[in-house]
Amino acid sequence: MRILAMIVAILILTACSETEPRSATAMPQPPVVVRDAPVVVPAPPTPPLPAPRTDVLAVRFKEINEKGYPVVIITNLTDRDIDDIRGGFRLADASGDILHATGLTSAIPGELFLAAGAETETVPFGLSSKDEPMRRLRAEPDTLSFTFEAIDVTFMDGVQE
Repeated sequence: MRILAMIVAILILTACSETEPRSATAMPQPPVVVRDAPVVVPAPPTPPLPAPRTDVLAVRFKEINEKGYPVVIITNLTDRDIDDIRGGFRLADASGDILHATGLTSAIPGELFLAAGAETETVPFGLSSKDEPMRRLRAEPDTLSFTFEAIDVTFMDGVQE
């Protein structure tokens, strides 16, 4: 019986020692290495767009032509000949509300768009005789104004602004 008690005691001690945490002398686990993890590089901030320039072309309303389209006169306000230009016409009322906007691009390198101080007539694209802005342009032309906002300008001397 004594031997049986000793065997039971040994079994109990063995079972208890397996549930206890390992001692400090136990072998440490190797570190976990993650291979081929994607590297996230933040995108550089987008630079702000330059403010449109209103000091390149002056625009004034001339008339509504026989086809029912508005004719405007644009004048080169700079002291240099313009080669290429990109920007937009704006038709606004007296309070500054934009009634119509349309783009203008002249991008034929080496071909003169408008000489320094010169003016030319053009028809802004997209105004239909049935549109509200056209009705107002016919009825109250003195209360509306055309402007041009240049985004890119290349002069004949190659300078780009």
